[in-house]
Amino acid sequence: MRKLTSAATNGKDRPCKNSRNDLERGKFLLELYQKTLQLSDKELDDYFIDHAVNLTQSKIGFFHLISEDQKTIILTAWNGEALKNCVANYSTHYPIESAGNWVDCVRLSRPVIYNDFAKSPNQKGLPPGHVLVERFMSIPVFEKGKVAIVFGVGNKDEPYTEDDVVQLQLIGNELVKIYKQRQAENTIRESEKKYRSLFENMLDGFAYCRMIFDEKGNPVDFEYLEINNAFERLTGLKRKAVLGKKVTQAIPGVEKANPELFEIYGRVAVTCREEKFEIFLKPLSRWFSVSVYCPQKGYFAAVFEDITERKKMEQKLSSSLEEAQQRKSEISSLLKAARAVLQNKSFPDSARAIFDACKDLIGATAGYVALLSEDKKENEVLFLDSGGLPCTVDPSLPMPIRGLRAEAYKTGKAVYENDFPKSKWQKFSPDGHVTLRNVLFAPLTIEQQVVGVIGLANKSGGFTKRDSEMAMAFGELASVALVNSKMLEILEENEKALKMHSEQLERLVEERTKQLKDAERMAAIGQTAGMVGHDIRNPLQAITSDVYLAKMELTVIPESEAKKNTLESLQEIEKNIDYINKIVADLQDFARPLSPRPEETNLKDVIDETLTKNAVPEDVEVSVKIEKEATKIKADSTFISRIMYNLVTNSVQAMPHGGKLTIRAYKQAHNSGITVRDNGVGIPEEAKSKMFTPMFTTKSKGQGFGLPVIKRMTEALGGTVTFESQEGKGTTFKVQLPIKN
Repeated sequence: MRKLTSAATNGKDRPCKNSRNDLERGKFLLELYQKTLQLSDKELDDYFIDHAVNLTQSKIGFFHLISEDQKTIILTAWNGEALKNCVANYSTHYPIESAGNWVDCVRLSRPVIYNDFAKSPNQKGLPPGHVLVERFMSIPVFEKGKVAIVFGVGNKDEPYTEDDVVQLQLIGNELVKIYKQRQAENTIRESEKKYRSLFENMLDGFAYCRMIFDEKGNPVDFEYLEINNAFERLTGLKRKAVLGKKVTQAIPGVEKANPELFEIYGRVAVTCREEKFEIFLKPLSRWFSVSVYCPQKGYFAAVFEDITERKKMEQKLSSSLEEAQQRKSEISSLLKAARAVLQNKSFPDSARAIFDACKDLIGATAGYVALLSEDKKENEVLFLDSGGLPCTVDPSLPMPIRGLRAEAYKTGKAVYENDFPKSKWQKFSPDGHVTLRNVLFAPLTIEQQVVGVIGLANKSGGFTKRDSEMAMAFGELASVALVNSKMLEILEENEKALKMHSEQLERLVEERTKQLKDAERMAAIGQTAGMVGHDIRNPLQAITSDVYLAKMELTVIPESEAKKNTLESLQEIEKNIDYINKIVADLQDFARPLSPRPEETNLKDVIDETLTKNAVPEDVEVSVKIEKEATKIKADSTFISRIMYNLVTNSVQAMPHGGKLTIRAYKQAHNSGITVRDNGVGIPEEAKSKMFTPMFTTKSKGQGFGLPVIKRMTEALGGTVTFESQEGKGTTFKVQLPIKN
């Protein structure tokens, strides 16, 4: 037991009274812990100080908190008697060095009793109007070696004794424990509130579920225990229809439509190993990307996003790539046939090469090439390919022009029949002819006159419209070869004419090759845009959330150089996030189909918003002039905003050392015009022809999609975009949009 000051030795031991105090203290502590859960902080303070006063048989009392640096008293609570006749004004904080002997216990780090307060030392700090003090006792309550609370009581009828110190010390210790517990609970509540807010506002859907197994341990169902708002938005399922329900109840038929879902979730709930997968949920007709983990065995949490649009884009891209690959094969076959035409002077040799290339591309197994007889009544077969099937027809004999081939001669178009044995054309097939399952005929035409046919037969799965189109193309090439051979016969002494014709064919080859390369390139760009949009935006969302939380946490930190530097770093991170978002947006805007929705758009508002979003540097002077008649235009406001944002961004980047940015909007007879002019570095002459080409850029930083996006969006609105530039003097971009009623 600590020794008290000499003023504390006036009391005498009273065993009975001590026993009564112990009982009262015990009763008080029991009630205190019962009421802790019911009382507010203020009510708990009042309850505590009143019982402390009663327990020590005092009339007045207080307790105050002590700051971490032990220099300031945080005024907290007084009992009603102490305040009843007190007219003193109190602030919330009081410096210890200015306080009198009522905080001697803090200075001395031990209990202090003044049973004759009028003769006590160091009486200061009591303002006018303070209640009269006759006797006084104060104790310090420690936490982690520092004074956390100063407890004081006064004006007891009898002198204060060591027993009073013990009584006050014990309940003071309990107060520290309760305060500490409440602080921890408040911290937990605030943390829970913060993370609940994040949980409810996260963009991805979330579901926490209990897995249900049968007696053999097979996953057969799961119960929804918690979901967030995004779950409702992404699935269309309402909270009341999901929580506490099994998935087989919430989504009828899912167990049959998507059994793999139960297998994956069941495996995660058992092994506690995280998995990530993509699934088409058939009952909802939506694609989802799902990350699932196991917080505890038998349970799982799934975080998912709707990737239906991405999947549609991927399917379109896949179709585009397949189509591009098909076009590549087609062009390759045409090139092969064209080379044969160039290499062979004889038409039969060229025709055979053209036929083989066409047959292999389309997938037919038999066929022939024939020319119209001079009397225009019969087919003269140059060669016949039976595809290894028996054929006793003599191809050297003319074939009558009848049956389906007559339709090709008559119409000048490709014709085909995929069920030849049951068709009306079967009766025209001569005895001994190769067995035909399906047939296709494409004409050879010179000066709009059909002069022969390419016949194809027995393709697995049957012929298609595209097959007929390609057969027509090979027919055209065969027609060229036929003309070419005749020209060679007539102009054998003039090789000049042959060279010109050859160059024409070479240009055709080059054009087709360039078309193929462009198609492959655009397909790759589209695929890249879809994948980049998905793979970059997921981590960007997490980074954005982390930066937001970091900035929120910095708000409670005292001002310092470190805090200032940290905030500046976070702002730089946000700028870079915006830059990455722009790259992703440009990629996706360039790749996705454009379907503008015209609406009345205030051009001034769009330009003002653009300048605000672009954060134009201080060393760039901005001039904006919008004619009154040009303030409002009818166009897709989103497209106009993206066009202006990219134009202003380009101009600002073209003036790294500052300059002048001039924006004008005006109205002409049939168009609305917008010009964005800078006096920056300008565009080199050799780069001007490539400025609207995807992935071409003159900057050290950039992806080369800004101007192509501007061009696509402007043309989608029915307008045009042009530019004028002089290297070293600046650039002017001009957007012309049609006036729509």
